[in-house]
Amino acid sequence: MKRLFCVLLALTLAACAPASSGVASLPDSEPAAAASALTSALSSVNETGFFSYYYDPANSEAGTRLGRWDFRDGTMHIPCTVPDCDHTGAKCEARLSGYPLVVLEDAVYTLELDDSRGLYELSVRDADGTHPRLVGTLGYWNFVGADEEFLYGFCEGAYGRVSRADGTETFLVHGLGVDFSDYGRVLGVWQDRFVAVSWDWSREEPARLCLLDRDGAVTEVARIDPVRFSDYNCVLIQNEILYLDRPTGDVMAVHVETGEVRTVSQALRPYNALEGDDFYKCQRWYLLKVEDTPIVRVVDLVDDHLEQAVFRVNEDGTVSQLPQCQEFRDYDPELGSGYNSQPEPVTVMDQWGEELMVCCAVQCFTYENEDGTFWATQNVYALTSVEDYLAGRENYREFSSEE
Repeated sequence: MKRLFCVLLALTLAACAPASSGVASLPDSEPAAAASALTSALSSVNETGFFSYYYDPANSEAGTRLGRWDFRDGTMHIPCTVPDCDHTGAKCEARLSGYPLVVLEDAVYTLELDDSRGLYELSVRDADGTHPRLVGTLGYWNFVGADEEFLYGFCEGAYGRVSRADGTETFLVHGLGVDFSDYGRVLGVWQDRFVAVSWDWSREEPARLCLLDRDGAVTEVARIDPVRFSDYNCVLIQNEILYLDRPTGDVMAVHVETGEVRTVSQALRPYNALEGDDFYKCQRWYLLKVEDTPIVRVVDLVDDHLEQAVFRVNEDGTVSQLPQCQEFRDYDPELGSGYNSQPEPVTVMDQWGEELMVCCAVQCFTYENEDGTFWATQNVYALTSVEDYLAGRENYREFSSEE
């Protein structure tokens, strides 16, 4: 079992704090008698908008701040309620130090390093990102889900939970090692359990698909030949885990309960090829989803330049190319010499109801300081409908900035 856990928990832990918070482990604790539904913490969206780190190179003294792209009014807000705050000083309550966000429907959590103690402060904010309050001081956690009482995730090689009320840490399973940041993912929640996938970087052991209960119990669903499994390229769609088959580029699916494997599509085979040293082109691809539709971003390296195309996988296994590309605005080749100005495909950031949060353009601008004139870029975000995106239509409602 210990070995299974060690293989399971990859990419769910980035790095641990240099010191432990010293909270006692309670491996035999009983779960709440009437626990609320387990939800995923992998999305950056709640009913108030899309949350992300916001950094303006031309205003570097402001540091990194929390940005909220409001779905109701189409405006980007810096969520701060400090009177007369210009959002550049330390008093701004939207200032962040660059650690993870956990966006839930009723709250937003941030985890930030306390340099004086080498620990992390967990703070909770209102659903719109304002009014931060300290919950507690913890080790470094990577949270993947929540219910009404706890945040669930991984810390220092253990799986556990943190109280949303006071920050109390409970480690449910120990002995998971120190750093699995390269070897797996939690893909979401299915029937009140986390769906996790993990792999062995050396490809000596099979990739494993598992279900993880909120009390720490693990159910192994399936094992996949390590030669065939393309590491990060996996998503959860309804009751199946989809992944890319390395030698072929086929889209495969594994049922999360039975472990049954089926082929979803073979239509991308012409784009895949062995490039030497057991490396296939599809290892650079990205397997995503929009609602229940698999999306594959095909990446090809041509003359040291990345060329990308996006395909939707249809129900019959065929694929349709999505032509939407980001607009590259106000690019000055004299200032941006050497910069790759080739448009990239429109990027889907998250989903809100029947609409998608997308990056539809890149805005170039110049700014000046005492060292001269510089240029920089910022992403332009917009909403578009799921229907328009999957049909290849460019129909965007761009966000404006309150600043």
